[in-house]
Amino acid sequence: RCNFLKCIAPKQTVPRCPFGNTHRPNIYMGVGKAEDLGRRFYYCDARKGLGRPCVDHKDTLTPILPEVTRNRLRHALKVFDDCRKDGLTIAAATEQGKAALGPEELRVENTVQPIKTGQSQSVDIILYLMKNDGYIKQEGQVENDAYFLLSDSSLCDLMNFPYSNWSVYDRFRKTFSAISTFGGLSIAKGEFLIFRPSAFSDEDC
Repeated sequence: RCNFLKCIAPKQTVPRCPFGNTHRPNIYMGVGKAEDLGRRFYYCDARKGLGRPCVDHKDTLTPILPEVTRNRLRHALKVFDDCRKDGLTIAAATEQGKAALGPEELRVENTVQPIKTGQSQSVDIILYLMKNDGYIKQEGQVENDAYFLLSDSSLCDLMNFPYSNWSVYDRFRKTFSAISTFGGLSIAKGEFLIFRPSAFSDEDC
C-alpha cells in the first residue's frame, strides 16, 4: 500500500548529501494527520559514520497537498485496497489504482532542483517486484541519452536500490544483466527498460 502511494504521489527531488551520507526518501500515509497524506520527505542516514546528518528530516517535507489532490490519492488507494481484497495481483491492483487517479499528472517540486544539462526526455520502465505477478510501469528521466537509476530517488526507494541487486534486460544479449550502482543506461529513441530482481528467473516474470 505504501509502495503504491509512492508510485502515484507527487515526486520530490532528493539532493545528494554533501557529507557523503545516504539520503533515504519516505512518504506520509496520512495516518497521524490526514492532511499529511502524500507528503514526501527524506532523512540523512549517517549510521555508517560518513559524517553528521546534513539536514533534519522535518526540514525536507514537501508542502501539504491541495485537498483535491489528497482526495484523488485517497480514492486511488481505496481502489487499490479493494482490488487486493478481491484477489487481484499487486500489478493489476496498481494499474486499476492508477487508472482511478485520473489522467492528470501530479507533480510537486522541491526547493532544491537538479542541474539540467542538454536535452531531457523520459523513458518508460517496466518493473517486476514480486514473483509470479505482473509488472508495474514507472517513468524515468533521461539526461543526455542516458538514465541513471541511482539518481532516481523515488524508484530507488521502491526497489531498495542499491542495497538490493537488480537486473535490466539487455536487448543485444537478449538476457538480463546486473545493474551497476553508479552506471548509466544508454537510451535510444522509443526504447523502454525492464527491471527485475537479480534473483528472478524468466519463469518468475
